[in-house]
Amino acid sequence: MFRDIGVSAQTTGSDGIYAAIVSTGPGAKSTVHHHRECETAIYILEGQARFRYGKGLSQSVEAAAGDFVYIPAHAVHTEDNLSDTEPLRVLISRNCPGSVVVIMDGAEEVLSARLKVGWISSAEARTPRINSFQRST
Repeated sequence: MFRDIGVSAQTTGSDGIYAAIVSTGPGAKSTVHHHRECETAIYILEGQARFRYGKGLSQSVEAAAGDFVYIPAHAVHTEDNLSDTEPLRVLISRNCPGSVVVIMDGAEEVLSARLKVGWISSAEARTPRINSFQRST
């Protein structure tokens, strides 16, 4: 993964927002991780992604160019580029001043078991879909 950081405490002096373009190579997958107290909004610029989450990472949502994905604070997840030939490019924004990534070592099942997915599909082809991890009530 390559991060082209546009807004952060380090690049602009921001106090509470982070924005970057992240490029993931063909077929690449992230490690199991979360972003502590930071909520994350993702807009898929190019490619197709799968976000795995939940107990044992057994649940997933897929998103393609033009879709949004919301990941709540502390949500343990992975990102996968579904193409073996094309890169995945996304715009991410978080409500924290830098790139906060906590790599998990097996505790992901405890944290992620409280999450479920909400999917809102578009009414028109030109309207982006919104994929959302949501906390269970």
